Amino acid sequence: MEKRNNYYPIEGKLYLKKDEVQITDSFKKREFVLEVTSDYEGKIFTELISFELLQGACEKLDYVDVGATIEVMFSCRGREYDKKDKATGQPTGEKGYFNSLKATSIQSKTVVAPTTPESTAPQQVQNLTKEIADEFQDLPF
Repeated sequence: MEKRNNYYPIEGKLYLKKDEVQITDSFKKREFVLEVTSDYEGKIFTELISFELLQGACEKLDYVDVGATIEVMFSCRGREYDKKDKATGQPTGEKGYFNSLKATSIQSKTVVAPTTPESTAPQQVQNLTKEIADEFQDLPF
């Protein structure tokens, strides 16, 4: 993927995926963590970066396994809020800021061999054929 307007690509391993959470009747989100490694002056650094999927995009992780290499297209979001005193809940007059990384698309980069019964069928037939042949070797004719 290439950068589009305010969207950025990043590739890494899916480290953690949380369940979808229904925040209100009309709003849901799902969080996940991407493990990203980078090389800086010959030293390897590992970062764990948290992303969120919103609304219908939550299902984009349904068929992605933890440990899979994925590429995520995301946008940066930020908001200002009025800080509140933790004891009283009253505004302190100070401003606070928070950021979130909103994932918009996910592409799997890991090729996984199918584990369905069809993929093991040839081996099962071969094993069964050998078992039958072994049984017939003991026959007197």
